[in-house]
Amino acid sequence: MLQYVLYNGEWDSVVPYTDTLKNLDKLNLKESYLYTPWFTNDQHSGFQMVYSGVIYVTFKGAGHMVPQNKRAEALNLFTAVLDGHPGFTQKQE
Repeated sequence: MLQYVLYNGEWDSVVPYTDTLKNLDKLNLKESYLYTPWFTNDQHSGFQMVYSGVIYVTFKGAGHMVPQNKRAEALNLFTAVLDGHPGFTQKQE
């Protein structure tokens, strides 16, 4: 099954994560589970929500340029997506 990954920084004033949530609601996708936290090195990194075909992730404390603001967390997300883990709970060394 093909999955898309959308992400936002929670402090993004250019594209607020609440706007992305509103647009996802308009698509009438089936939710697999609601907002749940995800972690990097046992630190709370943000929240995730899984829909049918879409994984939506927020980054705590990040602005518009997530990989620049939160490098370890962005690498965690990237690695988890490549590994096929929808939970994004793996640890980085």
